[in-house]
Amino acid sequence: MLNILTISGSLRADSYNTALLQNAAKLNFPGISLTMFNLLAQIPLFNPDSKQADLPEPVSKLRQMIDHSDAIIISTPEYAHGIPGALKNALDWLVSFNEIILKPVAVMSVSTSELGAYRAHSALIKVLHAMNTNVIIDASLNVPFAKLKFNAQGELIDSGTLLSLENALTRITVCIE
Repeated sequence: MLNILTISGSLRADSYNTALLQNAAKLNFPGISLTMFNLLAQIPLFNPDSKQADLPEPVSKLRQMIDHSDAIIISTPEYAHGIPGALKNALDWLVSFNEIILKPVAVMSVSTSELGAYRAHSALIKVLHAMNTNVIIDASLNVPFAKLKFNAQGELIDSGTLLSLENALTRITVCIE
């Protein structure tokens, strides 16, 4: 069984990015277990003076979950043409630690616009490359026009997007094995 950690870069209760990851977990994909990190809002501002022994609990939990995962999927919205501050802050906490180095990471982004949050998507890939992760470009996914692709309950109702999500999970599996 492959363990994949999912992280939504959105703090919104009705986030399309969170919904995408929840829909991925519901696919019941053979050989894959998806677990969501849900403490993003609790991570304090990064302080490079923090010592490993004094790490805040949400940061320690994130590092532990990354360490025990075979791969990561991060789905991000776009704020002011970039990565949301909470997500970037969480990644900053990981820069000087080994858990994420060479870890396979798939980047996804969902937006209500026709652009599918491509600027944040691109920015996140750059950050992850700087962190020396193994970004799985073939498993990356941009989802534009989210209001047309999810229903009011957050269920993915667009067959093309569902197929793209299944293909992304397949590509992650191939990359890990």
